[in-house]
Amino acid sequence: MPGTPRPPAPSGPSRYPDDVATFGLIHGAYHGAWQWGPLVAELERRGQRSVCVNLPVDDPDRGVPDYAASVAQAFEGIDDLVVVGHSLAGRVIPFVAELLPVRGLVFLAAAVQPGVFGPVPSGPSLLIAEADHTRGDDGLIRMSGPAVERYFYHDVPPSLRAWARAQIRPQAARALGPERTVRLDPQPPLAYIACAGDRAISPDWQRAVAVETLRVSPYELRRALAVPVEAG
Repeated sequence: MPGTPRPPAPSGPSRYPDDVATFGLIHGAYHGAWQWGPLVAELERRGQRSVCVNLPVDDPDRGVPDYAASVAQAFEGIDDLVVVGHSLAGRVIPFVAELLPVRGLVFLAAAVQPGVFGPVPSGPSLLIAEADHTRGDDGLIRMSGPAVERYFYHDVPPSLRAWARAQIRPQAARALGPERTVRLDPQPPLAYIACAGDRAISPDWQRAVAVETLRVSPYELRRALAVPVEAG
């Protein structure tokens, strides 16, 4: 089912180009390039190209700028690149745009770093309870299996839920801390896709950050893992 645009937002950067492009897909915390499999197939079916990268999320010594460097190395040489950042990767993609020419940045149920595009909305954005993610002495944050299913995969079939749960990695705490403010000049076109059923990042915050910070009207999906089906 097509994503449904919300009412018009204040004027601002135009949306990413909607003709044929190469979508650079960047996963969020705890995850890997494996999460994009169904979307890659759907994009190919629709005549679009895509590339993925595995971020070193389980390396406690590497943070967001290191993730961006990994992305830039993987995506180097692509001249029609639209970068898509899911969840934590919303903080990564502005750093990528410093390193590579991009045609647009797409935030998919994503975090947005304060100051890059302006102030971010007040109020809680992360919905994961403190008790459900624990930081070890090794600098890695871990989530229990039941918590992973509850926050990330509550609305998918049990077989897919079990498979995805088994792929989850620990997340480096370093990547969740503050970073320098990226300055993008010129600023690429921006788009935001909010996920109404998201239990990790507040859907209300997602909508607010799209309108108030990015100055775009968000598209909305019912489920984060339904992107291949619903992103029309």
